[in-house]
Amino acid sequence: MPLKQIYFLWTSVLFFNLFYLIPKVSVLKLFHMRDIGFIFLFMGLFCILLKPIKVKPKPGIIGLLLIIYFLMIGIHISLSSIHYHQSIIDGMAAARSQFTYLIFFIFLYFLFENRVALEKCLDWLAIIAVATSVISILHYLGVSLHYREKFEDWEVVRSGIRRIFIPGLALIHFSLVWCFSNWIASDKRKTLYGIATVFFWAVLFFHQSRGQIIGLMAATLVIFLIARKIKLFVVFFSIGILAAVILNLTMKEENLIMTTFSSSITDVREGSGTWEGRLHQMDTDFEEFKEHPLIGSGLVTVRISKFETTNKIEYLKMAAKARKEDLGYTHWIKMFGIAGIIWLAMLYFFSFKYCYRLIKTEKKNVSPLVFFCTGYLIFVVVSGVTLNHFMIADKSYLLAVFLAILVFLEKERKRNLKLY
Repeated sequence: MPLKQIYFLWTSVLFFNLFYLIPKVSVLKLFHMRDIGFIFLFMGLFCILLKPIKVKPKPGIIGLLLIIYFLMIGIHISLSSIHYHQSIIDGMAAARSQFTYLIFFIFLYFLFENRVALEKCLDWLAIIAVATSVISILHYLGVSLHYREKFEDWEVVRSGIRRIFIPGLALIHFSLVWCFSNWIASDKRKTLYGIATVFFWAVLFFHQSRGQIIGLMAATLVIFLIARKIKLFVVFFSIGILAAVILNLTMKEENLIMTTFSSSITDVREGSGTWEGRLHQMDTDFEEFKEHPLIGSGLVTVRISKFETTNKIEYLKMAAKARKEDLGYTHWIKMFGIAGIIWLAMLYFFSFKYCYRLIKTEKKNVSPLVFFCTGYLIFVVVSGVTLNHFMIADKSYLLAVFLAILVFLEKERKRNLKLY
């Protein structure tokens, strides 16, 4: 395997905290071992500066948007100092997780020069996703393999079934879309990609994160439509309905598939379950947006562990204001205000524009990479209601990789048009 691919895969694994296979270690209470991933990112940037590049791909409007995002983070470091009396150093420390987007530039300028190398690396990411899924299943069955503080609290019982703890869950979403894209793009229906897709779906149903499942269903549906495999979609949909009915008749209250969705409808209607906390968090998010509607107040760079107060209630309120998990869009609006809304709208607009151009160019012979980009974009848009793809390190890392692949394909498309 080329050194560049090893670098990319190792950096990716670091951002998933080595899938909790080693104990959480901190050095002088200043940084954790997962922060080594950021060191690797800056090493990649250093290599770009040192090594002359024959063909310098322009990052385009999406690259410009990411540069603007870094500028917004810089503004937030100052705002957190003004509004929350936090030191600039603490603000910079809190902001480090936002620099995962640097992989976008490393990807374009340093890592991959052709589709073959890129596809091989995505295959390796899928293999890693399968491996961490198997480890999670073994852990679920009682073989203690993961190191995580109070992970048992996360493995709660939902709908009568104990949820499975899966570190690196974002990588499974990413790999599922990639494997399904490969399977649908092949006339011979590549068996391994099909098996991997079914395996990932099974793991996700045991995980029971409903927003993620809905997002992936939307992604696979769109890929089916682009591939014009309507008959195949009808067959799979019919099999799924039949399986759900059979399971409902045989398992009744313990039906994994039916309870996953029926409980979500109940939770939303009654404001109970995980949605109870989310609805309260939404209120907090919108209140913060009303107070600081333009660009936010600097919350994205607030270091909660360093927030100085002796009042526990005040601390909990601050933690709720600065919370980034469990919601996507409302957290984003809270953090970045109107400026963030405009930024995200532009990112989505140009991403969809690139996908449309690629599909139109390839027409009936759409490649797996184009299927993947379109499907993953749909997944991000739909699941963004409950998943924060934009500010959580592992998710934003994969989002940046997806954006880099999309820009890579768009630049390749333009070069090919010039040749003709």
